[in-house]
Amino acid sequence: MNIKNTLLAIIGFIPFLSGCSNLPLEVPNQNSEVVEVRAEPANDNFEASVARGVVEIGMDIEQAITAGGSFSFVVSADESVWGEDANPYRVIGAQKSNPDNSRIKFTFHNSRQFGEEKSVSFQVEIKLGKVVSITRL
Repeated sequence: MNIKNTLLAIIGFIPFLSGCSNLPLEVPNQNSEVVEVRAEPANDNFEASVARGVVEIGMDIEQAITAGGSFSFVVSADESVWGEDANPYRVIGAQKSNPDNSRIKFTFHNSRQFGEEKSVSFQVEIKLGKVVSITRL
């Protein structure tokens, strides 16, 4: 990702901050517990999970964004599709209808994902337009 796309990603994240004003501004340190959650979904019907605000393995990118809420992201675009200077927003937007080998990681912060009282940060990895891993940070 070049500096132009990095700045676009930062500028694009600013509107999300207005909805996150009650979130703590601490960053997990190296000693933070990291838990990888991998499970195969029972089916592809994730409506109930989206309504509850819970991201699940196998969800498409749109379902994950809707369920997870505000996020930051990192995009490594598939250069064979997007070239060198890909717009990360276009890469994300294309993954539902035209998934490719781009790697996308969203970081969400909510209390719903793990059913806890306080909000927890977690990272969701997208490959071929689907959630392949959920990592608690």
